[in-house]
Order: sequence, then C-alpha cells, then structure tokens
Amino acid sequence: MVGGSMDSVGRFIALRLNLSRLLLAAMTGVIGLCSFFIANEVKEQGRLSLLQSEAYRHGIEIMSQTLNGNLMGAVAVLGLLDGEIKGEAMGAVPPNSPRMVGMLGSVAGAHAAHGVFLVGQDGVVHSSWDSSGRPSTGTNVRFRPYFQMAMQSKENVYAAVSLARGDRSLYFTAPIFSDTTRTGPAVGGVVARTDLSKIDAMLRDKADISLLLSPQGVVFAGSRGEWIGFLAERPSAADLAAIRDLKQFGAMFETAEPSILPFSTREGRVRLDGRSYAVARARVQWNDPFGDWTLVLMEDLSRTVPLAGSAVLGAAAAAVAGSLLLALLNMLRSRHAQQVSADRLAEFARTQQSMAERKAQLAAAAMRLQQAKTVSDLADCFLRESRALIGTLQGLVYVRAGSGGTTMSLAAGYAVGAAVAPEISDGEGLLGECACSGRLRVVVTPAEGPWIIESGLGETRPGAVIMAPVQLNDAVLGVVEVAVLGVPDEEATQQFEDLVRILALNLELVRQHQRTEERLEEASVAERAKGEQLAFQQVLVDAMPYPVFTLDAHSRFLGANRAFEVAFGIGKENLTGRRMIDLEFLPEASRAVFQSESEEIIAAIGRGRRDLSLPLADGRTHDILYFLSGFADPNGLPGGLVGAFVDLSAISRSGGAP
Repeated sequence: MVGGSMDSVGRFIALRLNLSRLLLAAMTGVIGLCSFFIANEVKEQGRLSLLQSEAYRHGIEIMSQTLNGNLMGAVAVLGLLDGEIKGEAMGAVPPNSPRMVGMLGSVAGAHAAHGVFLVGQDGVVHSSWDSSGRPSTGTNVRFRPYFQMAMQSKENVYAAVSLARGDRSLYFTAPIFSDTTRTGPAVGGVVARTDLSKIDAMLRDKADISLLLSPQGVVFAGSRGEWIGFLAERPSAADLAAIRDLKQFGAMFETAEPSILPFSTREGRVRLDGRSYAVARARVQWNDPFGDWTLVLMEDLSRTVPLAGSAVLGAAAAAVAGSLLLALLNMLRSRHAQQVSADRLAEFARTQQSMAERKAQLAAAAMRLQQAKTVSDLADCFLRESRALIGTLQGLVYVRAGSGGTTMSLAAGYAVGAAVAPEISDGEGLLGECACSGRLRVVVTPAEGPWIIESGLGETRPGAVIMAPVQLNDAVLGVVEVAVLGVPDEEATQQFEDLVRILALNLELVRQHQRTEERLEEASVAERAKGEQLAFQQVLVDAMPYPVFTLDAHSRFLGANRAFEVAFGIGKENLTGRRMIDLEFLPEASRAVFQSESEEIIAAIGRGRRDLSLPLADGRTHDILYFLSGFADPNGLPGGLVGAFVDLSAISRSGGAP
C-alpha cells in the first residue's frame, strides 16, 4: 500500500516535471534579471556621478587655461599698467611704434599667440602684431562682442571661425583702463588671438567623447572632429537666422542646413551607435555676451560598467534562489525524474558539441578561403571545403563576370567531365533558375528508378543535388552546384548554406582587390606621363629668351623661366606662391598697378600689353614691352595668366627689331 502511494507520487511528479521546471526557471530568471538590472543601475549611477565631478573639474581647468590663464593675465597687465597703451587707445600716441610692436610680439611669443593687437576706444585696431606678417592695423572691430565686453570693463574669451581662413580661433581680450586702477572707465582693449590647439589637446583624452558647446549649442571643439559645426538641438528658424547673422562661426551655416548631433547632450544617459553613454555637463564661463559655454563629457558605459560584472551578480543571485528552489523540488523528485533529467542534459551536451564543431569547421574554412588571391583559386578552395564539410562527390562553381551581365562562366569544377558547359545564362536549366530565384534548392533523386537529373554536372544519380546562389546583399554573384551521396539533413544543408555565404563575401573581396590593383596601375602610368609632360613644358619655357612667368587664379606665382630669374635676380623658389604686390624687386609705387592689372586680366580671361620703364638686376632702367594673357581652366573659369617682359633696350642696342 505504501509502495503504491509512492508510485503514484512518482508518476505525478514525472507527469508534472516540465511544469515544475518551467516555474523554477521562471522564478530563477526573474530573480537573476532583477539582481542584474539593480546592480547595473547602481554602477551606472556611480559612474555618472564621477563623470559629473570630472566635468566640473575639467571645466575649471579650461577656464584656468583661458580666462584665468597666463595669456589673459599678460594682456590684462598691459591694459591696466602700460601708459603708452592707454595713450594710444585714447588717440594721444601714434600706433605701431617700435617699442609697442616689440612688446606685442613678445607677449605673443611668450604665450604661443598668433596675433596681438590694441583696439582704441573708437573700435579701430591701432598697434598690432601678427605671425602672418599682415598686421590688422586700421580694422574696425567695434561690432565684435569681445570689444563690446572689454568696453564694459570685462575680461573675456571669444571663440570664432574665420570667414577667410575657415580656422577656429580664441580671442583673449582685456579692457584698457583710463588709469592704473580698475575703477576707471575702459578706453579700449588688448586682444590676443590663438588657435584651438590647446583646447583640442585638453579635450582629446578627457573622456570617451568630449565636446565644447557654444551658448547657441554649436559644437566648436571636441574629441570627435567630424562633429565640429553640429548643433546640439534642431534650431528654430529665428535661432538659425540669429546664428548666421552673428557670423561667429564663419561659413559653417551660410548655405547648408546645420547637422544635428545624433544624441541628446543633456545630463543622464543616451544611446549612441548601439552603446549606452553617461552624459555630464559643466559650465565654462568666458564672459561671452550670449551666455556660458558648456563642456560635455560622455563615457561609454559598456567599457566602464561591463555587463559581465552585473551579470555575475545576477547569476549569483539566481543561483542561490535556484538552488533553494531546486532543493525543494529534489525532495519530491523520483528516480524516474532524475533519469529523464540526465537524458536531457546529455542530449543538450551533444547538441552544443555539434554546434561548436560546426562553427570551428566553418571558421577554419573561412580562413582558408581568405587566402585565395584569384576567383579560380577561391572556387577551387570552396569545392575542397565543401567536400570536407558535407562529403561532396561532384561540384562546380559558376561566377558572373560583372554586375550587369546575365551569363555566368565556369570558375572551377570538381570530379566533373569535359561535357560541362563553360557558360550558363540566368534561367537556363535548374541551375539558371536557382540564380533567378535567389534561393537554395535541394533536389532528392530516388535510389532506384528511371529519373535522371540533367544539370551542369551532366547525367548523374546522386543521392541529392544541392544548388545555391552565391549572393551578397541581394546581388547574385554566381551559383554553385554539388552532388552528395545521401540526402543531406537540416544541419548539413545549413552548413553548406553558411559556406556559400562565406564564398560570396570572399568573392567580392577578391574582385575589389583586383579592381584596386588595376586602378593603382592606371594611376601610376598617368602620373608618369604627366610628370614627363610638365618637365618638357618647363624646358620649352626655359628656352625662351624673354622673361616669362605664370600666375594662378588667385594671382599667385606658379613659376617662371630662366630668363626671368636672370633679369630680376631672383630664383623660382622665392617666387612661387607670392603675388605682384609682394615682389621687392619691383618699384614700390608700381606694385599695386601690376597687382591690379594681373587681377583684371585673370578675371576677364583677357589680354593686355603696354610699354614701361623698369630697373632690372643689372642696375639699369630698361624700356620694356609688357605682355599679359589670361587663360581658363577645364571648366571655363578663370585659371590664371601668362606674362612676358620684352627688353626693348637690349633689342635697340643689338640693332634688332622687336
């Protein structure tokens, strides 16, 4: 009687075993997931708090290097204490005295500034020093926010993009006070201009992503250079018009609609490129009239808070809960239930082992396919690997020659006769239909009977024929057909289909490699021909007895012949890139005329000639006949000019005619 009761309990547990396990797994999974999410949330909040502290610290560091830095201190001392600067700002001292220019240059050199200049109370640049050699004296900057803030007795750092050069710059501005205390009115400003190299360097390694946003939300600097010029949020029409009218960001927004960052820069967490990032912000106070700048730091939480750590905690909690529940269940389990569990575990292990072996085989096959250099080698290697994986008896590979063709050529065959067609067309036979349908097909042949499969393999009675398109991104690159002794099961079919996908990827890589090599060879031949042509043209120009020169579309020297170098006593290397107005050997009063004349001829693609008297390298003044002829580029736009000087004095002395 007792034995009967135990058997009844055993049968009951055996019948309800799946339900019991399902409930156990569900409860264990819920506990593990809850533990995982809680642990992950606590860690991410901790990283976000640390990142916010880092953002505050780095924001202060940026201000210490800019608004509170040595360069700002240097210009502030000049504006506060130097009497000559105060007098010049109020118009009492003429600009650009040697002492003043030297002092401005010294400040620039000591602090790696590209330019230092003094702005008077009228808003016009007085004394100035610039590393380019082109001082900005006389420029009216009254409308510039950095000057306006200086006239309010405020030191400020102003960031802007040059309209002419397109480069980003920082303008460090300190007010010039009327006396040696800060209580008096401001009568001008001392301004130093630098590039963004220090700011970029500071942002480069601060976090996974570092951005510096303007008050308008424009990315002005950051560790991701491709985002410079993006907006943090989509602006309204009025906001965009205000940004454009400000001209602070050069030509970034003049024609095209602004690009928007693909994530929110507000504090918290965002998703970017499939990853979770912590976002922290800090203010950077530069006394910008439009508000504070913002430093944004972003940390990749998948790096700093790896899921594995939280998963371990979740798994541990699930393990503890599961153990307790399992212990309760084991009290009621019978010998029959234990045997069923053992059988299922063994089956699961066999399945996992089979999957691991399949993946290892595919990985090894992929490595061997990658070593093929030609399409033929790749096709041969595929057939060898197919034989090793699924026991292929016969096989062939057809490859399409180009993306627009409808025929495919035989690339390789294995154990096939001479009757195999060298080419097939889309829709031709079963293999051609396979290329059109884009689907793998398994044709099972009966072990006995009159049926014969006609295909690229000829006439054969295999256990089955597998046909598959070699397809990449919906483009059919070719087809493959193999014969196997027996009917392939689902695992073998999947194995073959995966191998075909690897073949498609490697086929495209081989073709790209071949096209790249062909293009490189063509480019090398063209470059050599171009070099020979340029060398021949230079020999022709050097053979001319008269000085000849060429200018580009911006009126800058491209080159000159030997006669030009001798006549004016200057080498080609000292001419290239310069303009007429920059040439010291021309009379100073005539340089502007030469420059203006050159620009007019280039713009009109016209011609000109005139007589003039010009001193040459021999120290004498010669009568010259001056020729200019403009030319167009391949698009019909002004491309530059060719000029020549004919020495009439030399012709007259030799008794010749011009």
